[in-house]
Amino acid sequence: MASLTIQPSARLSSDEDRDIRVEDYLNDKLQTYADLENLDSLLETVKQQQNLLREQLRDAEVTLDEASEALKAHSINLLQQAETFKKKQADIDRRLLVVTQSETSDDAVRKFNGSMEKLRRLDVAKGYVDLLKEVDRLSVEARQHFRASPQAALQPYLSLQNLANALKQAQPAAEDAAPHLVDHVERAASTLWKQMKDAFALDFENTLAKMKWPGKDVNLAGQLEHEWAEGVERLLELQEPELNARERQDDRNTPGVDSLVLLPLEVMVKPLELRFRFHFYGDRPTNRLDKPEYFLSHAIDLLNTYDEFFAVYLQPILRRHFKGSNLALNPTYIDSTSAFITSLLPMLRSKIDDLLPRIFRQPQLLSHLMHELMSFDQSLKDDWGYDGGCGPDGWKGLTWEVLVKKD
Repeated sequence: MASLTIQPSARLSSDEDRDIRVEDYLNDKLQTYADLENLDSLLETVKQQQNLLREQLRDAEVTLDEASEALKAHSINLLQQAETFKKKQADIDRRLLVVTQSETSDDAVRKFNGSMEKLRRLDVAKGYVDLLKEVDRLSVEARQHFRASPQAALQPYLSLQNLANALKQAQPAAEDAAPHLVDHVERAASTLWKQMKDAFALDFENTLAKMKWPGKDVNLAGQLEHEWAEGVERLLELQEPELNARERQDDRNTPGVDSLVLLPLEVMVKPLELRFRFHFYGDRPTNRLDKPEYFLSHAIDLLNTYDEFFAVYLQPILRRHFKGSNLALNPTYIDSTSAFITSLLPMLRSKIDDLLPRIFRQPQLLSHLMHELMSFDQSLKDDWGYDGGCGPDGWKGLTWEVLVKKD
């Protein structure tokens, strides 16, 4: 016969558990007869703890009621917002149907998005037109002033050049959008730059003629020095955006990249280059294939002759003009001697390019040219401190350009 097991009720189990905990508590607090004397204090402590628990329970009930009320209010608010949203959505759908003359909401949204795309394109087109108007305005303003007031023409030109540079720099981020617009702005800036350069250079050449440059007795008496300094400043300001753009390329330490020739020196070197071509081109006795040292030593003579002039008159202008800019870190722009050497190098390169094809198959002449070029390069580095604006790596030299760069 199977035995019957009777499980105690949950209430009975709870009462027994409570009795056990009470018994354990009393056994812990009343271990000796002396502890009976503290029975009243023990009871008082228990009552205080019981009262504290009741207060905490009441606080919890109040907090629960407040949270319940807040949740209820929040739920009601969400329902109201959802209802308002539904009404607004229905109103928008109704208006879309009316505006787009559609029968369904999906068709209305499609037509509305098409209209918005057309508006976006119209806005972009308006921006293009406004930009073209601004380019035209700056060009016209600069052309109106650069004859009568060259200084007044510089500001609109600089604004146009900055605009062209900004558009070019923004091209990668814009995924090369609107290339024709960028090309148009660049061409407008380039055309204006050439016109202003020609005008400023012509004025500067007139000043140089009054000074009797590059004669032995250069005259800077009276207002001529001031007029010459103004011409230098004007050409430097015109060229500054180009110089800054070259510096931003961060290629000064890249072999084979030449510093730009400063515009005032480009103009001042022209008569020196004419004299150079007279002596070292054609049938002149100084133009000998076996004597490259003739034209190289002539360049050193030019340095010895005119370096003092540039140190006295040009150096203060360069220091003042480039002070505080990144261009002041490039010796070929801030140092008058280095700037003068940089302006002479193009005519030497042109002469070397003319000479090389005629001696290329004559090892003795080619070897002699290389030897003279190495001596010339070393003289510029050691005697004149020229580094070509190449930083710590230094200037590679004309020899390097012939042997490596031209390959």
